[in-house]
Amino acid sequence: MNRKKLYALLAAESAFIIVLDALTVSVPDSFTSIWNFPFEQIGAGLLALHDLGSVGAGMACALWIGLSFLLAVPAVCGRGKTPWERVLLILFAASVCVTLYVMMNPIKLMTPYDETGSFVKLIFSMMTWSVLVLYFIVRIVRLLREGDRDKLTGYFKTALYALAMLCAANIVLYGVSTVRMNSAAAIGGLDALFSLLLFAANKLPYALDIVIIIYIGELMDAAWGGNAELLPQRAERLTGMCCSTLIATAALSAGFNVLQVLFLDSLSHVVTTMQIPVFSIAFTLFALLFTRIVVENRDLRDDNGLFI
Repeated sequence: MNRKKLYALLAAESAFIIVLDALTVSVPDSFTSIWNFPFEQIGAGLLALHDLGSVGAGMACALWIGLSFLLAVPAVCGRGKTPWERVLLILFAASVCVTLYVMMNPIKLMTPYDETGSFVKLIFSMMTWSVLVLYFIVRIVRLLREGDRDKLTGYFKTALYALAMLCAANIVLYGVSTVRMNSAAAIGGLDALFSLLLFAANKLPYALDIVIIIYIGELMDAAWGGNAELLPQRAERLTGMCCSTLIATAALSAGFNVLQVLFLDSLSHVVTTMQIPVFSIAFTLFALLFTRIVVENRDLRDDNGLFI
């Protein structure tokens, strides 16, 4: 695994999320939520063009319909896609078409408890993103079933990059949300410190997961790249990291709860829910078992080679 490439991707992703979150605060009319990007901004541009007059209205309508049809082109012209993939691409294009219309006219679907239309916008944006995620999952399942060893190796490395990016997004989104909440509520002193401790207890395991992902990639490079002499060392390093992560995850959660009890009288806000990063624990256990399986298979193959 190329560490520099991964670090660059994570840095770019984090900066992108922070900028979008900052825009939701500084430009609330055009950036009501990160999940509305880029539909809300495209809708705002089309609405501004529509308000320029009859010519602008015609151009806005043409762009709106044209963009929707453009997204449906891969469903018709692309090769190697299953019928379900084509249907989902068409459904995604239709969802984009409807979502852009809602972004231009949220007032038509506003409810009594949604005076600004932001709730309606978010519902349609999430619908569109969920359709796109479903398409990619269906496509990934097909590729995994059809791929040979070389392709599967490439897919595995791509999955590691994607998983690391998901962990980083989880950390950054929770971090900016924590900072915003503390700033809005003017939380300071001991409460601010415990807010940071809660953030560490919840999200530090995901940072450790990124380290584990890097170690998994390097282990696979040794196993499949012809560097068998590096396999035991990297497997041992990965095993140690997984064990340390599991212990640290449990220790962080227990430590935060113990400290909260000790300083209970001094806190104005107390967390009463159990904070357990289930995904991080499950992923670490999977990585640990996966490492042991790789090592055992390698040892068994070496023993068979000696026997022969």
